[in-house]
Amino acid sequence: MLLFGAIGTAVAASAMSSSPPLAPAGSIASALTLRVTGNPAEAGFLREQAANAAQRAAQTRPNARAIAAAEKIDVFPSLAPDDVITLDVPVKVEGTGYRATDGTTHVRVENVALPSVQPRWLSVVQLPDVSRRAATLLTSDVPAGASVRFLAQATSPSRGGERRVLFNLANDSSLMSTVQLIEGAAGPEESAITAGHLAAGRFLLRLLQDEGIIIAVPPHAAVPLVQQTLSKGESSCALLQVRVLNGAALRGSLRFEGLSGREDAASEKATAVPFARYAPAEFRIERTYVTPGDDLVVPIGTVPLTDESGETALLGDYGVVQRITIRMVNNDSRPARVALSVSPRGGPAMASFVLDRVFLEIGPMETFSQHTLKEYVLPPHADVTATLVTIPEFGSAYPLNLTAGAVSIR
Repeated sequence: MLLFGAIGTAVAASAMSSSPPLAPAGSIASALTLRVTGNPAEAGFLREQAANAAQRAAQTRPNARAIAAAEKIDVFPSLAPDDVITLDVPVKVEGTGYRATDGTTHVRVENVALPSVQPRWLSVVQLPDVSRRAATLLTSDVPAGASVRFLAQATSPSRGGERRVLFNLANDSSLMSTVQLIEGAAGPEESAITAGHLAAGRFLLRLLQDEGIIIAVPPHAAVPLVQQTLSKGESSCALLQVRVLNGAALRGSLRFEGLSGREDAASEKATAVPFARYAPAEFRIERTYVTPGDDLVVPIGTVPLTDESGETALLGDYGVVQRITIRMVNNDSRPARVALSVSPRGGPAMASFVLDRVFLEIGPMETFSQHTLKEYVLPPHADVTATLVTIPEFGSAYPLNLTAGAVSIR
């Protein structure tokens, strides 16, 4: 009897301690199609976009999340226009109180051949402290068949709760619209100068490769392009180039809001404010430097663009692409060494350049400090041409001076 009682007690305790099996955290898409652009589309870009697409396609339960392992995706060095590749993306869905789900999403990537076009204008907004109101809603149209570049920067207040940054693309018509998106976004970062630098460098590289994704915007719907959460004192920056390939005109909207229910409700009543619009969104500069002779100085960020009203100036040319060509001529009978260097003139700055097809990052730089980008050796009575592309970065104190000058041959 004692033995039977002990066994019965153990069985009852075991039954009481058992619990029902955990529900899966979600499900993973088996396959999807992703359309991109790029001339060509590089491997790093393909990995990132395929991982993002697989992550978005996963279905998650409340408080669960999907994670796609971009670093584990095998991909060729690049994908040429009109080519197709299928990438296997490892995905995991997990969450507290759920059973983790692992799987693979097969992403068919199609590189769509598109001619590049210049944006019709640059739409700019800067909110150095988004605590001034519960929410701020800013809007700008993207005409049918046109391209528009957006530049936005925001810093969360040092007091108060977290803030959310949302950039949506809305279709108010009854027609489906298709767009190309070239994106450079950064954040959250501890400083505005870092956020602006990372966003500009990312955007510049993608713009020069024409690397983007093709997005469908359904009728009477909105598609989120950027979603970020900023803690106290953190900054974000985004450079987005949106091109309507077919369908109706679209509306870009940028919203900054708190995470509490009260502030979210207030955000729906925020007054719509238009972006400041500037044109052109790109400059081409051609200069000649002759040695022996005085140094050549090319200022970057000094053209005073004004918005459509003629009242607001875009000081520093932030978000405006600068394509600079410098022809360096040696009139001497001996070889000459010429250095290209940059120097910030308005305060501390960082900068990104593509110089002779090589990406360079400079900074942080103190005011009036000199930083060499590259040195060239010019044969006697010969010339060499340098090509440089850059974009003034939000958070940095432009203008910069780009200088070509002779240096001693070592």
